[in-house]
Amino acid sequence: MKALYYLIFPVFIGLITPRFAAADTEMAFQDLEKIRVEALGYLQDLPGFDKSARVTMGTIDTQLKLAACPHLEFSLPGNGNYRGHIRLGVRCPEPNAWSLFLSATVLTPKTYYITRNELSKNHPIQKEDIIATEVFQANTPQGAINDPLQLMGRTLTHPLLAGATVRNTDLQTEPSLARGQTVQIVGVGTGFQITRTGQLLANANAGEPAQVKTASKQIITGIARSGGIVEVKLR
Repeated sequence: MKALYYLIFPVFIGLITPRFAAADTEMAFQDLEKIRVEALGYLQDLPGFDKSARVTMGTIDTQLKLAACPHLEFSLPGNGNYRGHIRLGVRCPEPNAWSLFLSATVLTPKTYYITRNELSKNHPIQKEDIIATEVFQANTPQGAINDPLQLMGRTLTHPLLAGATVRNTDLQTEPSLARGQTVQIVGVGTGFQITRTGQLLANANAGEPAQVKTASKQIITGIARSGGIVEVKLR
């Protein structure tokens, strides 16, 4: 009976050993989801990365078999652009070196303005006519305006339905401010406003940078607005 036991036992060991070997081999492969998670963390920790950005990491082919890596290294090829569609380099230096590129999309929030209600032709736009809309997309609608001050007092060239994007082409062309023209300098700060006059040093259209010389010979740079106004933001 003992002899029979000794004959059977080695056979049993031989049957289970390959199963453990297969498990060990499977555990040696890199967890592909871990690559994506660590890549996301790498991007979000980069200096200057916009924390409000929305990041979508690309998928990795599940058929890809990579050796397990104790320390993954990441890099951004090219100019280190953090926006739009990017390729992120992933590298394992040891013990079994490998490298790949992982795609990602980084979208930052952009604001543009839509109409709150239906507006008629020649309607002068006021603050209550528009609503700020924030979206995560690579490009805002063509011609959309992201500065509400460029809209104030501008008149429409045609009617707009409620919810329509307000574009430059929807607005009457603003007359240029002429060099030498006396303009009103409006300094706007938190909870206060300062007004003075000055002389425009160069032609400027509404929404463009403009330089003004005051009576005291001081040169002030601001943004040209409709109605002969140059706006200066004060801290």
